[in-house]
Amino acid sequence: MGISSKGGSSNSSSNSGSNSGSANAGDLNLLSRLVYGEARGEQYIGQVAVAAVVLNRVKSSNFPNTVAGVIYQSGAFDVVSDGQINLTPNQTAKSAAQDALNGWDPSNRSIILLQPKHSNKQMDLVKKNNFNHR
Repeated sequence: MGISSKGGSSNSSSNSGSNSGSANAGDLNLLSRLVYGEARGEQYIGQVAVAAVVLNRVKSSNFPNTVAGVIYQSGAFDVVSDGQINLTPNQTAKSAAQDALNGWDPSNRSIILLQPKHSNKQMDLVKKNNFNHR
């Protein structure tokens, strides 16, 4: 996946108003494109986890504080450098991004994900640090 990591605290963003932070249609679209590029061959829960990791990074002081900033951070995601970020996401990727924006976080507040290469199995989720909720 090409994800680098550092520790930090996290919360999810939401466009539903049920969580702290805010998201807009641009965030949903970009997050959907990232999910499609990074995880389209993974189980749905893995796709949601990819989106959740981005949102967790947005809330971490160790990463940029916007969805676009996290996704386009140099070296963070291979799909940016290989152009897959520009693919049109399918409905599954859009739903996964929306579920993460609505607060579902199967990554358990993680800021990193390890994905088995060329595997269609559920992603291995790694919780790097013990995060504190506010």
